[in-house]
Amino acid sequence: MLFRSEQLQPFREKGWLTYWNGTAIVPGPILHVGTGNTPFDAVLNSMYANSTYRDVFFDAPLDDLTDIYNISNSYYTSTSLTGILGGVTKIPLKGLKKHQMILVAGQIERAQSLGLVSRYWDIPVWPVVTRMNIWKQLEEVGVGMLNADEIEEAARFNW
Repeated sequence: MLFRSEQLQPFREKGWLTYWNGTAIVPGPILHVGTGNTPFDAVLNSMYANSTYRDVFFDAPLDDLTDIYNISNSYYTSTSLTGILGGVTKIPLKGLKKHQMILVAGQIERAQSLGLVSRYWDIPVWPVVTRMNIWKQLEEVGVGMLNADEIEEAARFNW
């Protein structure tokens, strides 16, 4: 089923949606972000989006972040961690190497400069110690959102 922005209307009417007011993000209990194959133009040209209001945001490409993406149209910026590092076999069991951390830190800094929340998905899940080390490394360099499929494991720590 194709999602249509008007399906959010009950949440709009209750004031539950996070939205852009023309100058800043106004937080609400629900944040709607189009990820995956969402067309950027569909977010920009939604009937519920203009220069002073937007309640549908885009997940910008963290590995190809340009000035077109900013807090007026995007919220998250994300990419596959194993993808940018050349595959899971390129990631040591102890976590990311220094040159990999420099790449990741640079992407996070770029996202922050645009006011966006950085997120990495496709983090190695096995062995567990590798995943935990990478989560800690990402947190140390200021990742905006820790992506975790293993919710109980991630909840054990005070991030």
